Amino acid sequence: MVSREAVSRVSGVNLVIVDDFLLMYFWLFTIRSDSAFAYKLASITALYIALKVHNRKTIQTSTLDSLSKGEITVNDIVAMETLMLKAISFHLCPPTSYAFIGAFYACVPAVMKERIGPYLMHQAIYMAELAVMDIDFKNTRPSLIAFGAMLNAIDHLDAEIPIP
Repeated sequence: MVSREAVSRVSGVNLVIVDDFLLMYFWLFTIRSDSAFAYKLASITALYIALKVHNRKTIQTSTLDSLSKGEITVNDIVAMETLMLKAISFHLCPPTSYAFIGAFYACVPAVMKERIGPYLMHQAIYMAELAVMDIDFKNTRPSLIAFGAMLNAIDHLDAEIPIP
């Protein structure tokens, strides 16, 4: 079974790859009549790249081919992968909110970790996931989203569990 943290990490990286690619090749999606197909292909290819880099088990391109119900072929994915990797200059490990939450958690005092450690991480990751899905936070730095998620989680947990 895939952990929730792994899904968060892969989906965060997937979104960054798609966003960076679209910044470089937005014109491709505006001049083509099949822009929905191109966006679908970019999304599936970014997911494929993120899974290859950040997951222990690799996924076959034929699996993604079948997920698209035959609309996207293996050759389409391979060609788009090459284009995407060149567009993002092979930057495959962008900083994500999840990574920053881990770094901020390391700074939490031991007294707090003993009482609310797992709950704090769970709440902060959940709040960061919500921010990733909100278009208003698209241009917000992952470190700022993580910091806000940690503060909100501490505030939320403080109301439920008195923190010394």
